Amino acid sequence: RSELEGIYKEITDPLEAISGDNEEINELLKKMDLAKDWVKKKFTSMQSKREWVQYVDEASGLPYYCSLTTGETSWMKPKDYSVDPSVFEYQVEAEHELILKEEELKDKERELKMREQKLKETKSKEQKEALDLINIGTSVLSRLHQYSCVTMDQIKNLPN
Repeated sequence: RSELEGIYKEITDPLEAISGDNEEINELLKKMDLAKDWVKKKFTSMQSKREWVQYVDEASGLPYYCSLTTGETSWMKPKDYSVDPSVFEYQVEAEHELILKEEELKDKERELKMREQKLKETKSKEQKEALDLINIGTSVLSRLHQYSCVTMDQIKNLPN
């Protein structure tokens, strides 16, 4: 609550110093007083209603709950509880780590896709070379066959 009072003073003191007979500033200061009182009541009401506070176990990352009145801790979520600010900090840290891991995974995925593309290109190149060799081989065999047929014809036509 003292933090609330400090923030309130930081805002209102300079306004009070310049307010004088300025109705708009005086009206604003009255509204700020009402808002401060409302926040205090809500905060007090929340604190009295919420015996349990949620924290995060740093080792496991799981939430646990602590009773402010008895000091008892539990892994089971109570019906009514408040959340310690450290939980939000932990969640922000966890989300940041998750984003970094997602970026790392995306980088690895891109790298794998590039490797896959290179492998396809290499495989395609090797397949093309193999097909070229098959075509050359077929052409050579075809010429050999033609040569052998011509040679056989020439042998048949030789005089006895």
